Amino acid sequence: MPRLIDRFEFHVTAEPEALAFAAGTNTLSRAELWLASGIAAEEIRSAVDSDQRAVVVVHLPDSAAWLAMFLAVLRAGHICARLPVTARAQDFLHVFEKAEPAMVISSAQGCEQMPVAAVQEVVSYGRGVALGLAEGTAVDVRGRAEDPSGPAPLPDGLLLLDFKLDETGPPEALAHSEESLDAQNQYMTERYGPSRQVPVLLPCPLPGTKTIVDAASLSLYAGAPLIIRDTLVMAAFNPADHKV
Repeated sequence: MPRLIDRFEFHVTAEPEALAFAAGTNTLSRAELWLASGIAAEEIRSAVDSDQRAVVVVHLPDSAAWLAMFLAVLRAGHICARLPVTARAQDFLHVFEKAEPAMVISSAQGCEQMPVAAVQEVVSYGRGVALGLAEGTAVDVRGRAEDPSGPAPLPDGLLLLDFKLDETGPPEALAHSEESLDAQNQYMTERYGPSRQVPVLLPCPLPGTKTIVDAASLSLYAGAPLIIRDTLVMAAFNPADHKV
């Protein structure tokens, strides 16, 4: 079974100029996304020991930056854990306790709920946790992950964690292995037929709660562009018009 990153690399090789992402006028071709994620993956490797798989928290809005960092974490050989931008300090601390991340990637611009200074402060509570600040599809790494005792052993096959916030309690994570994600993507591809001409939309118009993790995974798997709907008039959208 090909890995998710191998499937996307195949799509890049086949049609590098095809659209991979669009949010309003902000677009990335497959080749641009692959190049940006490769550069970011090297930065992540410089901060996190590549000899041992570790959790890297991606705390970014649904954007080109999120997609590039998601792909970069996987290409660096680590486990991506999505944490919504509305996470509070106590949510971060819960994730630190449960997932023992080696790195947190957040926005260089911050957000209303968690400005940059607040993110830097809360990350400092996680012993030896590296911080990366993403701007566009690039990441500026602040320090290396340092934990003499090392993180707890991770479950075999774990690929990603999708933390969902709960106002009544701590965030809970949906875990995926390469196999479970492949099965989900295969089902969605067979049922809905995403392709270069049929984009994956976010927010998802289908029933059920889907996050950018689901949308990005399906997009990379099928070679379909990922479209952030609230910044694009879909009635006038034609993926074939968006070659780079």
